[in-house]
Amino acid sequence: MAVATSSAAPPPLGPAVEARAVEVRKHGLSEIVRRTAVRRFAPGFAERDPDAYVASLLMLSTMKPEGYAACCEALAAHDARQLLPRIAAPTLILAGEHDQVTPPSLVRKMAALVPDAKMRVIQGAGHLASVEKPLTFNTLIATHLEDYRREQPAPFRPAARPSGPSAGTGS
Repeated sequence: MAVATSSAAPPPLGPAVEARAVEVRKHGLSEIVRRTAVRRFAPGFAERDPDAYVASLLMLSTMKPEGYAACCEALAAHDARQLLPRIAAPTLILAGEHDQVTPPSLVRKMAALVPDAKMRVIQGAGHLASVEKPLTFNTLIATHLEDYRREQPAPFRPAARPSGPSAGTGS
């Protein structure tokens, strides 16, 4: 399992997230996108990759306001901390070095609750680490999955079935 730039507990600013849902329902997403853009990325990302920056904000601004508001409410109420110790799958937890939404310190607390979890901080990335550092992000996940595959016993393979004209005819 891989978890990226996430938290198992309601955000420290839960009431502010709930207020954001109300604001989006009343006024739409444009103001929220403008105000929160700086928190989504590491410093300087807009200058380093203006196309990815604009595309990401455009994607957010074209969401249905009700969907965004419902997501805010779900995040404000979500608390899975009691479930984390039950995770049995090898787990990789990723955080962006400059993530202001789910900072590494918060993600570390989540990782500590998952048995044998590995946590990696993606240097130079913010909350949208997969957008800012896609090669690093994808390599970390691919390596995690490959390590898991290598640790597994060889898959069961049934004996080869006979082939040819007499196969399955009893002759």
